[in-house]
Amino acid sequence: MIAGRLRAAALAAGRSCLLVLFPPRCLACRAFLSPEGEAEEAAAGEDLRELLRPLLCPFCRRRVTALEPPFCPRCGIMFAGRSGPIRLCGRCRREPPPFAAARAAFAYEGAVRELLHAFKYRGRLRAGRFLGRCLEETWRRYGKPEEIDLVVPVPLHPGRLRQRGFNPVEQLLRRWQGPPVGRDVLARVHPGPSQTGLDRAARRAHVARAFRVVEEAAVRGRRVLLVDDVLTTGATAAACARVLREAGASEVQVLAVARTLPRPRNLREPDDNP
Repeated sequence: MIAGRLRAAALAAGRSCLLVLFPPRCLACRAFLSPEGEAEEAAAGEDLRELLRPLLCPFCRRRVTALEPPFCPRCGIMFAGRSGPIRLCGRCRREPPPFAAARAAFAYEGAVRELLHAFKYRGRLRAGRFLGRCLEETWRRYGKPEEIDLVVPVPLHPGRLRQRGFNPVEQLLRRWQGPPVGRDVLARVHPGPSQTGLDRAARRAHVARAFRVVEEAAVRGRRVLLVDDVLTTGATAAACARVLREAGASEVQVLAVARTLPRPRNLREPDDNP
């Protein structure tokens, strides 16, 4: 008992020394942050952005756009008008996606983009822990947890996985509290070039047959939650949803940390969708 208390006290003292010598910085603007322990205790507020307190300074946090209702019940795009009935956006009326619903925590811009880049490309895995909390909290608030049987992360191609060393989406789900996570259910069979800068049509062609279901028995007749880090045009989510449905999944829903928003000139049109 005494030895355990002494060990805990020593660890706390060591952590305090590290914070003094190497104080945490905002991952977006590099400003100094308050001590991590204090930030984590204060991170359980109602505003979803508060979960980012251990990663972002107050200035950068205020510039984060949390995606809140009203939004399209199908694709999850947030309407510019902050009132009105629940309704499908114009794109979902014209061309319904192959998934039943999509939700994301934040707009993919500014500080959130910086966080995701630090996590994915600079190996800041600690950022993934807090972004994962945002992911799960978003699902509790705006998703349908009771309607999901299996969680499936969007996979990386094996070559890309060896290059990066980890799958960012699987890292986001490391502390997931909910339905089981099927990490080997879906595989990417064609790596292809980077999709950065591609328009909707090019992305759709790029990923049309890039994925396959490895374990069809795992998805047959089940309601699947497909998880990705970022939704841009939705081409990757749509391609994964199609093969999951072809393999027998009864329904596919989509969840992401962030998504792109319509261009500013479209924000006046509440039915538009990027």
